[in-house]
Amino acid sequence: MLQLSCRRAWCLLCSVLAVGLIVSAVIGIVLAFELGRGTTTSTTVTKSHEIIKKYHCIVEQVTVLQMKLIKPFTVRQQQRQRQQQRQPQQQHQRQQHQRQQQPRRHQPQQQLLLHQRQQQPQPHQQHQQLQLHRQQQQQRQQLQQQLQQHRRHPKQHQHQQLLLRLRRPALQLQQLQQLQLQLEVPTTTATTSPPCTKTPNVAGAIFSFSTASIPLTYTRYSYGFTASDSSSTVTFIITGDSGPGQHYWLIDDVSVNDTRNNTDLLTNGDFDDGTFNGWTQFCATDANCGNGLYGQLTTSPCRSAPKCYMDKCNNGRYYDYLLQSFQTVTGNYYILSFYIRGYANGGSHLAYVMLP
Repeated sequence: MLQLSCRRAWCLLCSVLAVGLIVSAVIGIVLAFELGRGTTTSTTVTKSHEIIKKYHCIVEQVTVLQMKLIKPFTVRQQQRQRQQQRQPQQQHQRQQHQRQQQPRRHQPQQQLLLHQRQQQPQPHQQHQQLQLHRQQQQQRQQLQQQLQQHRRHPKQHQHQQLLLRLRRPALQLQQLQQLQLQLEVPTTTATTSPPCTKTPNVAGAIFSFSTASIPLTYTRYSYGFTASDSSSTVTFIITGDSGPGQHYWLIDDVSVNDTRNNTDLLTNGDFDDGTFNGWTQFCATDANCGNGLYGQLTTSPCRSAPKCYMDKCNNGRYYDYLLQSFQTVTGNYYILSFYIRGYANGGSHLAYVMLP
């Protein structure tokens, strides 16, 4: 629009100038014609002055006409430019005004709708509240029933609690085993004194060793088993030699590992108490083994300080016994392990390991 308006202005200006030039040309022609007719000088001068005055008048009129034609157009152009500059600002102000007015109109209605929605419980919320209420009622009823059962049958209630706890992680297994042992009827393991003879009953032995082939360094042996009773007993049956051959036995670091909780069930299995605490000996006498040759504790050569077990029982190849009983849980898996060596090779002196 601005480019077109400028073009029109130039066209109009050119038209006015053209008209002025034409008028000037006409005046010039008339003046020349008058001069050419041979009039007197005074008359000619007078006419020339008149023509020049007329020419100036015409030029002034043409100039005034040009100004009248161009000025309105220029004023309108300036007004249009100002309006075009103001329009973006006015439009921006209108938009801001509308944005400010619109929330005010709808805000009360929106707040009312929001309040109504908050006051009205949703269907899924009602369902959840109902389920929660039912669960709470069921829990209260179960607690009441458990309390009544505990009052009527305290032992039965303890067994039920034990079964529930058995489903928990294995970290609590040791506590559960202790609780089960307390609830079960106490049992006593009758340890019968074995006969002190040259022919012990070694049927079912899990290991048998001979001084003829036993390693002369501590060697670890292990045996895994699944408990079928509430207790078990590990027994070492040994005969040795205290003569010049030194064909006797050394035992150290005996353990029974419960694989459920990785605990050792034996007491003083490494003999480091310096006593036979936890262990029981049979036939460990001078009469059966010879003077001071039955199983005893020694400080050397041991696998781990400070003590280990040494057995030289030999009075016509009689045997003595070293054993320890421990509690088990039926179905649990256990691993018996121990270290044994011979002091010297030779002879046919024997050692047996029993685990009924």
